[in-house]
Amino acid sequence: MDEGRIIGREIAEELSRKSRAPSPKDQMDAMDIYNKADGMLPSESPSENEKELAAIEQEKKNRGTINHPYHYNTGKIEVIDFLEDQQLSFHAGNIVKYICRASHKGQEIEDLKKARWYLDRLIEKKERERRNPLLTETPR
Repeated sequence: MDEGRIIGREIAEELSRKSRAPSPKDQMDAMDIYNKADGMLPSESPSENEKELAAIEQEKKNRGTINHPYHYNTGKIEVIDFLEDQQLSFHAGNIVKYICRASHKGQEIEDLKKARWYLDRLIEKKERERRNPLLTETPR
């Protein structure tokens, strides 16, 4: 690593000794050798956007895709904690789940349609229960 830096510096110093300004190509060659010592050429250096995306990807991996998926952890509390705290039914829990994750998973319209599907099913269930109170679920 240090050898590449020394060679890069030597090229730059020799060009300055020749009392001419180094051309852009000379400068790039010297920088390539210097940066190659770090294992990264200037053209390979990540942009700020790429760095941010890499950080987000690493955060997703750190949270774990099974125990704490990123799309359920975008607020101050995890969606499952809210659902359990509110003791929501299966249908109501899925409605909240799909709405909460809709804009974070990359399938916003699909997730909103899933939420609507569960909402329609819940409404139908409640209407049936209203017509026939014997269908009402009893808490366990």
